[in-house]
Amino acid sequence: LSQADSHIRSSLTRNFMQTFTVSANAVLLSISLGSIAAAVLAGNNWRDRVHDKSIGRQTLAVVLGDKTFTAVFRIMTALPLALGLVMAAAPGFWPCLLVLLCLPLCLPLWKQFGTLQHEALNATMFGCVKYELAYSVLFSLGALLACLL
Repeated sequence: LSQADSHIRSSLTRNFMQTFTVSANAVLLSISLGSIAAAVLAGNNWRDRVHDKSIGRQTLAVVLGDKTFTAVFRIMTALPLALGLVMAAAPGFWPCLLVLLCLPLCLPLWKQFGTLQHEALNATMFGCVKYELAYSVLFSLGALLACLL
């Protein structure tokens, strides 16, 4: 999660340095992208949990257990979609609803995370990376449309 925190802070710092303000949407976008980045790391953590537990390594996946950690992953990947709705509620920002087109990318991730094991989870982690890229592009297109309309 420290990677996600670093991602959020660096995004907000860049926003502030360019605009000398920090908007609510900048915060929400940073949280969204940080959450997806954390999901990639959670996939790695989940993949290695059996080995980590066998050697006494207390990772978040080991400490939380399978059911709770699976729920945490699903929250990390669903949160950006919910925040997309919140961002689109700002006056004139309705085009940011484009991020909801990422939902078809999330559904397989939610299914795969609880069922795949070991190296097969690499595809889930890569799926999270594709989700983050798609979310970024769709949000950018929505923001551009919001400025043009």
